[in-house]
Amino acid sequence: MSAMRTLPRALLALSVLAPFALASADVLAQGAPAPASSGKPARLKVKMAYVDVDRAVRENEDGLRAAAALSRVKAERQRVLGAIEDRLSRQQEELKAMSQSPPGGNTLQNLALQYQKDLQAYQELLKRTNAELAERDDTLFVPIEKKVKAVLERFSQQEGWDIIVDKKAYWGSTTNGLDLTERVICEYDWGAGACGTGVTPLAKPAAK
Repeated sequence: MSAMRTLPRALLALSVLAPFALASADVLAQGAPAPASSGKPARLKVKMAYVDVDRAVRENEDGLRAAAALSRVKAERQRVLGAIEDRLSRQQEELKAMSQSPPGGNTLQNLALQYQKDLQAYQELLKRTNAELAERDDTLFVPIEKKVKAVLERFSQQEGWDIIVDKKAYWGSTTNGLDLTERVICEYDWGAGACGTGVTPLAKPAAK
């Protein structure tokens, strides 16, 4: 019987970071210089930064506490589901063995019907459990996401970042960007201006 699967949920990613990119696109479009006489468009200089959204949300103090609380709930739900899975597994084995030498009467049929009912009840419980865990995830992490968004908005306004994107959603070269993740976590925990303006350049991709 498969282990419990919980519903994944997107954190900030595009919902938080895309507004920075869209606003910057409007500004760049309005202020873009005319094409050079050679016919090639002028190269625009964009001040871009990156942030690991998942880390920024889950590795600050509130995120770590929320993750621990959610983990405890998941463990308890898994204990209940695991006990049911073990029982269903035993029922399967019993039915398999009995089918090799069917008893008289309706014994095998009744056991098969009971197994189907128990399996359906398990699947319904699993669905409710996944929905409950997803709701708890929202309850715990959405307030944290809002605070992380506020930190990113402050960085963008005060330091003039044209675009801030989630590193996981960006497919271009990251060698010219700066990773703001540690600063976001630090300022979330200690407050605005507590961590200075130093940022860590992203590592260049390894040569293939």
